[in-house]
Amino acid sequence: MKKSFTITARLNSFKFAFAGIWTLLKTQHNMWVHLVATVLVVGCGVYVGLSPIEWCVIVLAIMAVWVAEACNTAIEFLADRVSTDHHPLIKKAKDVAAGAVLITAIGAVIIGAIIFLPRVSMRMGKSATPSCDTLSHWQAPRGRQALAWGEAPRNRYP
Repeated sequence: MKKSFTITARLNSFKFAFAGIWTLLKTQHNMWVHLVATVLVVGCGVYVGLSPIEWCVIVLAIMAVWVAEACNTAIEFLADRVSTDHHPLIKKAKDVAAGAVLITAIGAVIIGAIIFLPRVSMRMGKSATPSCDTLSHWQAPRGRQALAWGEAPRNRYP
């Protein structure tokens, strides 16, 4: 039977979601590592003045790590509920979920390095190489170059 839409039910869904985040923080030590890393990255981003596109990339990387950790925790909770005995398939499921967190964390570190290292090297007095330039300095080509990129010419018709 399909339930009808109610504001109370929607508010309860938020309550359950926040309870899940709180459970993550209370029970998972690695989540505290992710939280500290998140605070440090956001603080560094504010300090160096990231562009809007850089913020989007950073937020997506942070979100991916948090979601991977949440899925890993959910799999661990379910696996522990199914059986507390050692079972090779449960071990494999837990290992794969933990591997997914590691993959996302490595990807987030690489994204952070791509965005932050050129800024750090410029602050230390070393010039960043053109290939390491950040996205905030990239500009779309204009004129004939734009045609090669498949863009319509600008200001052609008033």
